[in-house]
Amino acid sequence: MKFLKPILLTLSLGLVTACGTVINTTSQAEEAAYLVVKGNLVNKTYSINKNAPVAFPESEMNVVRVQVPLGNVLFKVYEADKVILNRTLFLSNKDNREISLP
Repeated sequence: MKFLKPILLTLSLGLVTACGTVINTTSQAEEAAYLVVKGNLVNKTYSINKNAPVAFPESEMNVVRVQVPLGNVLFKVYEADKVILNRTLFLSNKDNREISLP
């Protein structure tokens, strides 16, 4: 009986400790800005901040949403290797800017 009391005390203390543990986590929202490009996107490419030009994703509605980095952004649109749009924008977190192609 004397050795049973410390075992029960240890088990109850372990149970209280295990069930009383709280885990706190934090999550950070994604930092991103977007350009909404409208117009005829067929045979057009774009570049962001002097990177190599890439083709626009296919869209049936002629509207594409492009994720860009925060801060100053140089956005160029090309048609047959000729620049048809050249814009410098300042974008902050969660900005959505609309650009219409000529």
